[in-house]
Amino acid sequence: MKLKPILLTMAFATVLAMGPSLSWAQESGLVKQTTSSGIEYVYGGVGEGPQNSMEAIRKDYNFRLTFARPHSGEYLADVKVTVENVKSHEKTIDVVSGGPLLYAQLPDGKYKVTAAFEGKEQIKTVTIHKNQPRGIVYYFAK
Repeated sequence: MKLKPILLTMAFATVLAMGPSLSWAQESGLVKQTTSSGIEYVYGGVGEGPQNSMEAIRKDYNFRLTFARPHSGEYLADVKVTVENVKSHEKTIDVVSGGPLLYAQLPDGKYKVTAAFEGKEQIKTVTIHKNQPRGIVYYFAK
């Protein structure tokens, strides 16, 4: 009988401990995730606050994508992104980015990066080397 209060106390403490990180994620507008193969990525950047949050964590990721319209620079969200290791053909990321910025921490290697928006698809390749962050900008015209 003494275990129940202890378990409840532990559960409550866990929720309290998670609270600040959950509220940070909600307030920042960022979505941090880890793929089944262990690749950590985050997307967001809709609005000034989330853009500032993405800028603050930019240094923590070696691969950075930006989605925008040409000429106007208008940011785009809901872009389908697939990142595939060229050597192993493993899809390391397969997601619809909920914001114009997507950052990932990729192992060294060569990757095929596919971005699709409004029925248009663009494929680019990128090589990741240790301590050399890489960025790609995808422009989708109307």
